[in-house]
Amino acid sequence: MAAVGLDARIVKVASGGLDEDLLLENVCLEATRKVLARATRRFGGSILGEGGEYETFVLDGPHFFTKGTLQIKRQDGKIVRSGGGEAWMAFTGGYIEWKKNGQKDNADWRQRLRIPDLLDETFKHLLIKLDQTTMSSSIPDPSLSGSDLPSQRHDQPDQSNISRGNRTIKISNLSAPSNKDDSEVQMLAISKRLMHIVDQVLLRSVHDIVFTTVILRSMDDFATVNSVYSGIFSGRPGPPARVTIAGGDSLPDGTKVMVSVVVSLEPRVLRQSLHVQSLSYWAPANIGPYSQAVSVPFSTEGSGAIVYVAGQIPLHAASMEIASRTQHNERPSSAQRIAGFRSQTTLALQHLWRIGKAMSVGWWIGATAFVVSSNDDIKGKAFVAGLAWKLIHASEPKDLNLGYGETDDADFDVWDQQRQNVKNFAPEHHDQILPDLSCASRVNAEGSNLEDIGSVVPPFFAVEVSQLPRHSEIEWQSLGICRASIKIFDKVMESGISVTVCALPLPRILVGYIGIEQTEAEDDVFARIERAILLMQRRCNVPDLGSAHKTIYTSRKINAVQYQAQLVPCTSVWDMDGKPLAVAIIVEYEMGDGPSSFEKSM
Repeated sequence: MAAVGLDARIVKVASGGLDEDLLLENVCLEATRKVLARATRRFGGSILGEGGEYETFVLDGPHFFTKGTLQIKRQDGKIVRSGGGEAWMAFTGGYIEWKKNGQKDNADWRQRLRIPDLLDETFKHLLIKLDQTTMSSSIPDPSLSGSDLPSQRHDQPDQSNISRGNRTIKISNLSAPSNKDDSEVQMLAISKRLMHIVDQVLLRSVHDIVFTTVILRSMDDFATVNSVYSGIFSGRPGPPARVTIAGGDSLPDGTKVMVSVVVSLEPRVLRQSLHVQSLSYWAPANIGPYSQAVSVPFSTEGSGAIVYVAGQIPLHAASMEIASRTQHNERPSSAQRIAGFRSQTTLALQHLWRIGKAMSVGWWIGATAFVVSSNDDIKGKAFVAGLAWKLIHASEPKDLNLGYGETDDADFDVWDQQRQNVKNFAPEHHDQILPDLSCASRVNAEGSNLEDIGSVVPPFFAVEVSQLPRHSEIEWQSLGICRASIKIFDKVMESGISVTVCALPLPRILVGYIGIEQTEAEDDVFARIERAILLMQRRCNVPDLGSAHKTIYTSRKINAVQYQAQLVPCTSVWDMDGKPLAVAIIVEYEMGDGPSSFEKSM
């Protein structure tokens, strides 16, 4: 604002940390902004004054915006004070000085206007490392594509099911009773069925839904389905976070929409949501009736929370256009395509990071990267996405500027000194570190806690789908924790099965990431699923995971009801190293509040 000559003065203050000395200060000046930032960090509220923390009055601006300048001085007004520290200026004088005809602002204001780079320093370095590593490393043989892997359609008539935990209820795989209707009619039927289940069966409200997964057959139906979907959550300021993908022919014949939701049982008043509605250079605005993130506290004390983050695609936040390294009229080469995918991967991951940090996420429980294949390059893309996830976690913090090291002393100025250093009365603010290694610990096979957490990377799957919103090639989805600790159990490997378990001691939740390697024998896959769940049970000392909710990503024919699972039908699934999987499973086990053998592994 200062770069274009905007002069906006504070005329009212009504928040902790903001007193009458700020009245008539120019909000565009750096010194004023630092005071506002410090006050809102310590006492809460919005630095932009959106909650009434302060009010401003514009005195001057660029020629195209203001035709005159309002001239007022402090002696032209008086301060009016009321209870609670509220104060404002009441003006008794002043005049407008009209700008002369033809008078123009300094011609170089557009050059002086700062436009932030698309990537911040951390993700610039990540993209450089990603480019260097994928160009110099041996990427897995891209000749094996998702279409080469064994697949079957998920043609069971009804896969819907409900799994109940102590803190959430999952309603999975809702579809329309008739597969002959168009997408709008199917979504209307799903909406009616969902509201009946939530209201009449669960005795909850649709406003208790904190996360949704919408799977379309084709993204051509997005606008139609989105219109019906928005009616479910109308009148709610913070709708659930959401991921939307298109599964194409992986869906059952005739099914055009499938919806799964997470219903929170925690008090609604304790939740927080991030709903970005305006254009900025920070992160994309919501392109539908959803929140970018929803934070659900573990308890009424609010000591920690699970953060559901919406799917993030590589949009330029300011233009809402998909990022690309090539011109629209170009026919990109193979090298350009993979370079463009690296850029999209990095930008979408930056969106995930920024939203996570805004919601105080300290650690990601795990991540899923939905990827669209083109020209049989899925294996290369899965490798790039997995590598990006490893690099952002495994690199030395200094290399990627993750927020470690010495902090800037810009938080202190004369304003503090005049008030006997206000910092003494509230905790110091530090930028959120992500990943925050202090909240995580490792547990080895013997159950011993290990100090070396730096080499641990949260679990990851790459899932090949037919289409993504806005023709994106990647969409990141993740679940985070804030103000909480997490224990990561060393991976268990056995005969083509890998099991990684994360444990949240405070809310007593186990999350397991299971990978089942490719096999031609269908019966062998199901036997290994059972074996993998048994391995997780033994690893965590829990008696039975049969009632635990599961999310299953696979191209195989799976009975979701049998496993109490949300089914994500897809073309192929890949692990973090770019190896194909027959099935990937995320197991969520919410335990009761009584004692259990789970504590033995804590």
